[in-house]
Amino acid sequence: MSVKELEAEILRLPPKEQAYLFERLVEVLDADEEPLTIEELDRRADDLRSGRVKGVSPEEMLSAAKRLL
Repeated sequence: MSVKELEAEILRLPPKEQAYLFERLVEVLDADEEPLTIEELDRRADDLRSGRVKGVSPEEMLSAAKRLL
């Protein structure tokens, strides 16, 4: 499957599933760093839910992934 095909498939998913895939991608890309604690993951999720930080759209996520390829 090409990156374009993958992108099209991801964009057809519901937003929650897109967010899950984004989180997994971030986890994989951060694998070289020290693993995040559950507390840190919870804090980051709370920051997103409360609006203290802005998440990225699936399009931005895919664009960033493409740059890394």
